[in-house]
Amino acid sequence: YPLRRQRQMCIRDRQNTVELPEFYGYEYAIDDTAYFSIWLSQSDIRIYIDAENADVEPFDKDGITGYFFKKEDLNYVCFERDGCSFSVYGLLDMDELIKIAAGITKE
Repeated sequence: YPLRRQRQMCIRDRQNTVELPEFYGYEYAIDDTAYFSIWLSQSDIRIYIDAENADVEPFDKDGITGYFFKKEDLNYVCFERDGCSFSVYGLLDMDELIKIAAGITKE
C-alpha cells in the first residue's frame, strides 16, 4: 500500500519506516512542524492505540468508513479496507488525514 498523493502536498521527507512481520509503519514530515504516520496490518492483527479519555467518533467520508479521535495534540483516523487495518495519525486535521487515507492504494 504505497501512499498515492491525491492532492497537492509537499511531503518533505519520509523520516522512518518500520517493517515487522505483523505490520508496517511509515512516518512522513511535511515541514518542520507538521507530520503524519501510517500504520497498517492484516485485519486479524490489531494495532492498539491509547484512546482513553478521548471522544471516539465514527465517520464515513471520501470512501473511508472508520473512527476519528484526538488524543493530546494528535488526530487519529482508523479504518479497515481490503483485509487490512489502517491508522493514519499526526498533527494534521481530520479532513487532511481522511484525504491521505483515501489516497492509500494497493499496487
